[in-house]
Amino acid sequence: CGSCAVCRTGRSYRCPTVITRASANLTGAYAEYTRVGVAETLRLPEAVNFHAGALVEPLAVGLNAVKRAGLQAGDAVLIIGAGPVGLSVALWCRFFGARDVIVSDRVPERSQCAAQFGATGAIDASTEDVSERVRQLAGRAPAIVFDCVGIPGTLQLGVDQAPVDAHLVIVGLCMAADTFFPAKAIVKELHMTFAFVYSKEDFQFVVDMLASERIPAMALVTSTVSLENFPTKFEAMKNAGSDLKVMLEPELL
Repeated sequence: CGSCAVCRTGRSYRCPTVITRASANLTGAYAEYTRVGVAETLRLPEAVNFHAGALVEPLAVGLNAVKRAGLQAGDAVLIIGAGPVGLSVALWCRFFGARDVIVSDRVPERSQCAAQFGATGAIDASTEDVSERVRQLAGRAPAIVFDCVGIPGTLQLGVDQAPVDAHLVIVGLCMAADTFFPAKAIVKELHMTFAFVYSKEDFQFVVDMLASERIPAMALVTSTVSLENFPTKFEAMKNAGSDLKVMLEPELL
């Protein structure tokens, strides 16, 4: 809104008006044109093409999460979920100096992609003991655990995987009621932080890093489809699969 106390302190992404609207069924940006505010608009430099520009948003989500985690150089981290956001978190953890970046997912094809984003180890959560594998891969427990899934049960999973005095960062946006066992988090004295989207400054930082080619953004794109074939792909994406980001290419025939 630009006028509330939150907006005036530069945190417009936490604006109560924006958060309320974000939960409504508003028209998205698949239209030929969409309306945006000038104050919230950034210009892509010539070094960043539209394909890379389309990935600024998911990369900014990961950036904000890592900033809120208070990551220290040399840390070991566990990332639950190897989707676009989880891999973005892995990328930024490595970028900011984490020594051990372990990514866990129940879809092996996804976790196997993690090395492209700086992960030092990947875990197939469908067949492996995550805690044991983290210790084997890193030689220690993680200082930070990121929940990048956001479905009922993953909050408790994060609490289970986090060691004593660890930082649990909840990034995945769970849209259903969920429960977890608070006593387990209390006994471990966990530090819990929830991360919501990003700031304009996060967007600008991502754009700058893309322009300087310091991050492997395009590895997030696993499929490219035309407008004609997009409805079919959209339906297929409702089922869990190995795709990360699907690029919609209007000019593709």
